[in-house]
Amino acid sequence: FKDPFRGGNHILVICDTYTPAGEPIPTNKRYKAAEVFANKKVVNEVPWFGIEQEYTLLQTDIKWPLGWPVGGYPGPQGPYYCAAGADKSFGRDISDAHYKACLYAGINISGTNGEVMPGQWEYQVGPSVGIEAGDHIWCSRYILE
Repeated sequence: FKDPFRGGNHILVICDTYTPAGEPIPTNKRYKAAEVFANKKVVNEVPWFGIEQEYTLLQTDIKWPLGWPVGGYPGPQGPYYCAAGADKSFGRDISDAHYKACLYAGINISGTNGEVMPGQWEYQVGPSVGIEAGDHIWCSRYILE
């Protein structure tokens, strides 16, 4: 993926992890997934995936959700979902910056929206074919973090 932080010829890389003997380490789940997606029966089906990732933004100084009254709770859920406006769409600048960084990187991000709670957001990756879906969602998470 193109590196949206450093630009130029810099890249972000998704890697499998192996022991010195060449065996995948136990937490290398991508290895098994790649085996499944390389299976001829699976390849012939051309499986498409769309993945949604939700997240909540916290205020940096107090670790309380963005848009919530400090030490309190927001109004009922509902007016924040897919909302617009400074009184309902808390953190849109971060969501938009993440979306643009993913597009620059070449991630197949297809949308973003505010969720039901103030400071809660979601984005969608896909449709993607096979193992690419996992690679794209993992790299998008790295960019968001």
